[in-house]
Amino acid sequence: MKRLSIVLAALAWLSASDLLAHRKPEAFTSITRNENSGTVEIVHTLHAHDVEPIIDRILNDKGQSLETLEGRARMAIYVEKRFGIREATTDKPLSLTLVGAEVSGEHLYVYQEYEGYLPDSFSIRSDILRDVYSKQSNLVSIKTETIRLTLFFTGKDKWKAVR
Repeated sequence: MKRLSIVLAALAWLSASDLLAHRKPEAFTSITRNENSGTVEIVHTLHAHDVEPIIDRILNDKGQSLETLEGRARMAIYVEKRFGIREATTDKPLSLTLVGAEVSGEHLYVYQEYEGYLPDSFSIRSDILRDVYSKQSNLVSIKTETIRLTLFFTGKDKWKAVR
């Protein structure tokens, strides 16, 4: 019985470590209102282990890395092109300002801002890394004075409405 318990414990540990080693690629975007600056702050968080192995393919340049300023800047532009917010009634895109990008620990952070308030109804698109990883999922969390909402983007999801 003791031997069976040891074998089962070893199998459970191997399964858990295998799951951790092969985690699903995910990106997290936080949208919050900063009353002090009068802006909506957008922070995209990507796991560096999802980006670093394919950064040359994304940027079509084998010499790029998140360790370089150019690599981070080009990844920020990549993110900017794959994330958007548009006003619902006119489908007009909101003018988001790309602020920058940095690597901290195991994550790449890409920062954007929007001057003013979000419209009463709008749509969001988050295609970050979904053109690279078929299992990529993106979570967008919106927290403002009037909105508390989380959106999930997987598969062929495109624009999602927020009212």
